[in-house]
Amino acid sequence: PNYGGTKIWIKLVPKAFIYFQENPDMVYFAPAYIGLNSYTFAAIDKDGKTILNDPDMMRSQDLIPKATGETLGIYYQRGGTPVNLEQTLLSYQGVNLDTAIFRNEYWTRIDLLNFKPINWYDYQIWHGWKYPSVHLEFTVYVFVVGRWTVYIGTGEVPELEPHNPIVWSGNPISGFLAALSAWLSNPLVQFWLFLMVIVVVLIITAIYAPWLLKAFSNMFRALKAEANTFFYW
Repeated sequence: PNYGGTKIWIKLVPKAFIYFQENPDMVYFAPAYIGLNSYTFAAIDKDGKTILNDPDMMRSQDLIPKATGETLGIYYQRGGTPVNLEQTLLSYQGVNLDTAIFRNEYWTRIDLLNFKPINWYDYQIWHGWKYPSVHLEFTVYVFVVGRWTVYIGTGEVPELEPHNPIVWSGNPISGFLAALSAWLSNPLVQFWLFLMVIVVVLIITAIYAPWLLKAFSNMFRALKAEANTFFYW
């Protein structure tokens, strides 16, 4: 038989297969995403032998979903219109949740576009039939909202020290000026500031008054020449 055009409806009941340690007082589930990870076509011959990745089946069979990353629609009822639960959940982060998305059951669907046996050997009364099979692997994200009560024994309560927040008292401007004065009174800081001032003055002079640097350079050369002459005599 050709199952092409068949729609396979799958019923999802989240509470039937989800378990939490320390049973919650109240919990709600909603599937948010069902995406195809991988698929594997196989053929089953008349003897029941399975042939994985059968090239004849991979060429002849077609279904939705069939591409990695392709998503399945999520339905509130069989045969209904798919709803975009992923966007619905994201849009409610930080605010009151839409309770309509939390239900006891959901539906999803797989479409068989072409799914039928193939006769790979056809000669008079001899035939070689292979029957299609496919393995689908999905990633499913489930949105969970619940309330848990955690009971701690007397001996399990840790000794906690209260946190004392830093509180500034007094005039903040006076405190800043006092800290700045203490920083500037450091001899090492004064030395580096002096060097920085010299470098800045030299840079500004080189840009705006290069002739002044040239005059100082000529004067230094003249003093050096006089010193050498005096030493020679």
